[in-house]
Amino acid sequence: MLAFNLLGTKIIFKAIPRRMAKKRSARLALMLLSIFAIEVHYSAHLRANQLANNTFMQDIVRVSARQISLQEMNSLIERAEGLYDDKDYESAARLYEYLVENIEKIQGLTADSEAIILDRLAFIYTVQGLYSKATAIYRRCCSIYEDLYGPKSPELGYCLYLMGDAYLEQNLTKQAAPLLLRSNEIIKQSKSIYKRWLKFIVSRISRIYVSNGNFSEAESFLNKEISSFELIHGNENKIDLLDYKKILADLYVDQYKFKQAEPIYISFAKEMEVIHGPNHPKLASSLTDLASFYDQQGLFSMSYPLLIRAIAINERALGDTHFETIRSRIWLMKWYVILGRLGDAESFATETIDTLVKQDGPESPLINVLSFLLVTIYDKQGKYSEAESLLISTISISEKINHPPASLYRYLARLYINQNKFAKAQKVLDLLVNNQSTKE
Repeated sequence: MLAFNLLGTKIIFKAIPRRMAKKRSARLALMLLSIFAIEVHYSAHLRANQLANNTFMQDIVRVSARQISLQEMNSLIERAEGLYDDKDYESAARLYEYLVENIEKIQGLTADSEAIILDRLAFIYTVQGLYSKATAIYRRCCSIYEDLYGPKSPELGYCLYLMGDAYLEQNLTKQAAPLLLRSNEIIKQSKSIYKRWLKFIVSRISRIYVSNGNFSEAESFLNKEISSFELIHGNENKIDLLDYKKILADLYVDQYKFKQAEPIYISFAKEMEVIHGPNHPKLASSLTDLASFYDQQGLFSMSYPLLIRAIAINERALGDTHFETIRSRIWLMKWYVILGRLGDAESFATETIDTLVKQDGPESPLINVLSFLLVTIYDKQGKYSEAESLLISTISISEKINHPPASLYRYLARLYINQNKFAKAQKVLDLLVNNQSTKE
C-alpha cells in the first residue's frame, strides 16, 4: 500500500501503477487513478430514478445538490473500485459515469485527474465489451493529454494505443491503424515506462495489415521495427528483441513460411532457457509455442516431448490451474485427438476440468474452453448424449459471463440432428436466426 496527500486529500494505492511518467511526481498521483480505491456522497436527485432497482446504489445515494469535494470524489471512486474488484462492472461504470456527468461540480479538479477519471471509465467499458463507448471516452482523454503534455508526450501515445485497440476490437481497422501508428512513433521516441507497451502496439499494427491481406506490408513493417530496435538498443534488451522476432515468426506461420519461422521459435526457446533457467514458466511458454508450431505442420512426434516438458515445468512453478499450465494441456489434448487417442484426451480433459472447478468455481472462462474441447471429444466417440448435456451446460455458463458465440448453438443443433432430435435442432437454429436479426 502506498499513501500520500494530494491537495489535502489522502489517496491510497492498492497496487503498482499501470503506467508512470518519469520525473513527474506531482502528476503521478493523478495518473494512477486506474488503481484507486474509493467512496463518496452521491446525489439522490440526479440518480435515484435510474438506480431505483439497484439495491447497492440505493444504499449509497445521498442527497447532495452542492459542489463535490475531492474527498467525496475519492470516496466514490473507492466504492467504484470495490465494485470492480467484485466484478460488478455495471455498477462501477455507473459511479464513474456520475463523476463524468458532473465533472464541473468537482471542486479543485485538475485536467490530469479529469483525464484519469475518463480513462478509468473507458477501461471498464472495454472490460464490459462496450468498445464503442470506450472509444468516445478515450477520444476525450487523449485530447486532454495532448493539451497538457503536447503532441509527442508518452501519455498521449499510450492513450492513442488504448483508443486504437478499442477500435480494433470492433474490427474498425481504418480507424485503428492511424492511432496505433502514431502511438508507436510517439512511444518509440520517448524514454518512459510506456516503452514496455511497444511490442503490443507493433503486434496490433501487424494484425491490421494481415486482416487486410497485406502480408508483405506487415512483414516489411516488422523487419523495419526489428532493425530500428537493434540499432537503438543493440543487445541490451534481448528479451524485447526476441518478442519482436516472435511476432514476425507468427506472421511467417500465417503465410505457411514454416522454414523462416522455425529458427525464430527455436532460438526463442533456447534464449528463454539461457536467461531464465530450465524450470522457468517463460521457458515452458516458449516450448508450448514451439510445440503448437510443429502441431500445425502435423509433426506430432516433435511436439509431444515439448508439451510434456512444458506441462511439467508449469505444474511445478505455477500450479495445476494456471493459464499457462492449462494452455499446454489443451495443446496436448488436441494432439491426443488428432492421433485418435480419444480415451486419453477424455480422461485428461475431465481431470483438468475437475481441478479447475475445485480451484476457481464452475464459471471460469478456461473451463468453458476445456468443456467445449471435451464436447468435441465426446462427439468423435459417438457419445452424443454426454456431448449434448455438457454443451448445454457450457452455453448456460457462457450466457452468464458473456454472449456465447453462434458456433456453440450451431454445434448443439448438429448434435440434435445426429440423435434424430430434429424439432430441437430447428428450435435452436430459429433462436439463432432471431438473435442475429435482433442484432442487425
